Amino acid sequence: MIEVKNIKKGFNDKVVIDDVSAKLEAGKCNLIIGTSGSGKQC
Repeated sequence: MIEVKNIKKGFNDKVVIDDVSAKLEAGKCNLIIGTSGSGKQC
């Protein structure tokens, strides 16, 4: 299992992720949804 809590990311004065938490469990389907070009990475 991978768990992240309260992630915050910004560039200069622009906050792009604020207070995001997730739990990714082995053997389960984990999905990240977002528009094309929004910065999703595996």
